[in-house]
Amino acid sequence: MGKLFNYKSLRNRMTLTVLILLTVAIVVTTLSLSTSVKNTIANIVRDSATQGAQAIANQLASQLDTYRQQLATAWTMSGANGPSANSLQRLVANTPQAEGAWVRLGSNIRRVGTPWLELENLPLTDLTAGISNPVLGPNDNWLLPVWHSIFDTDGEVIGLVGLMLDLHPLIDQLAALGGEIMVLNQQGEAVLGSTASMLMQGDARIGTKHSAITDAARGALAQQAGAIAFALSGEQQIIAYAPVQNTSWGLIHQLPYK
Repeated sequence: MGKLFNYKSLRNRMTLTVLILLTVAIVVTTLSLSTSVKNTIANIVRDSATQGAQAIANQLASQLDTYRQQLATAWTMSGANGPSANSLQRLVANTPQAEGAWVRLGSNIRRVGTPWLELENLPLTDLTAGISNPVLGPNDNWLLPVWHSIFDTDGEVIGLVGLMLDLHPLIDQLAALGGEIMVLNQQGEAVLGSTASMLMQGDARIGTKHSAITDAARGALAQQAGAIAFALSGEQQIIAYAPVQNTSWGLIHQLPYK
């Protein structure tokens, strides 16, 4: 009588099946681990870029706050009429980057050095932010108006003391950090950046070169922080974004993805 089963053949087939299943399991596990590792690395890169952008934004905010605190102190020490012309001269002389200073009480303006020409035409009610868009100075250098507002008991602005700051040393500092850095106002104009030529220009790349740049700008201006990886002209890039505290500005930092 013949054998109903060829146990050896069956055993061989079972062994082969087990080997195939093990191989498949190893491949699936390897691919899964590879994907997991890649995701972990990507998260680390994004987190690092986000932290870098936030650190730059925080440093900028800290510098601006330092100027405003200095101005608040100057006002407090001067009395009800604000700093005199001589006090303003000393303030400019003792403040790195300062090219001018002013006091405004109502419609009366006292100033030294490079003036902020728009100051006398702006309603005091519009001067609560403590900072404005940069303006071109007499030497075609970019200047940033920064001020401390004086409020009455009803919370209305009655005066201010301010400085005109040369932005170019700060532009050089940002350029030394690598990549491309832009600080945007709510209109999408660059109020500061790693290249002077981009100031007060709407960024032509936003919405045209890659949607990631638009998303990053919107995120920063919405007081959010994060990072987006994307491909641009065949190269992997990462753009990180963060808000500049105590302003309505947002910072974006574009770097090669590494």
